[in-house]
Amino acid sequence: MAVVQFIGGLWRCLRYEYGHDDSIFFRRSSEVLVPFWFIVHSFIYLPFGTVGGYVVSSFVVHLIGFFGTYLLFRKYVFTEEDEKHWPIFIAALFSIIPLFITFGASVSGQPILLLAFLNVLNKRTNYWEYLVILAFPFYANIVWSAAFVNLMLVGVFLFSYKKEYATLKFFLLLGLMNAIYLGVNYHLVYATFMADLPLQRDEYKLAINEIPGFQSQ
Repeated sequence: MAVVQFIGGLWRCLRYEYGHDDSIFFRRSSEVLVPFWFIVHSFIYLPFGTVGGYVVSSFVVHLIGFFGTYLLFRKYVFTEEDEKHWPIFIAALFSIIPLFITFGASVSGQPILLLAFLNVLNKRTNYWEYLVILAFPFYANIVWSAAFVNLMLVGVFLFSYKKEYATLKFFLLLGLMNAIYLGVNYHLVYATFMADLPLQRDEYKLAINEIPGFQSQ
């Protein structure tokens, strides 16, 4: 029964059916779906509850940041044996940065993503690099990460191009990652460029004028 209730609640949330029935926003945005990372978090919350799910999600997100940062600095910055304590220290500092856990690995996953692309550039790839690159958009918010990730990776690509070891594989993987970004966040693309949806700030002003006592709440 709990599973059935969860699926029903998740479906209503996916359809944006919560809220005031007469609201223009909820009435006209019923075809816009929430991003994939929200669904991932929802299934984490199912077995652990609200508080437990948040704790588990927080642990996973920070753990990704720790190991990604450690591997990146150990492989490309502090490569000597007597420097191996520095990656641990830097990774520990990065892993305790306060984050919006509901946005997944948008920030904490960037070090391991950079590591994966650097391995591609230096032709040190295993299968896990491709997995990280293709899986990252599924657990990251496009608004919080896409612009910064692309700026960082394009900078790395241009620097590497001058060094004459940039590969076509790097460019293809970057394009594929962005295609997945757009695919899993098509709701945002649709709402921004194709749907005639009102802005949330306009809806807020409308609520102030039309709902009694709204401004005083």
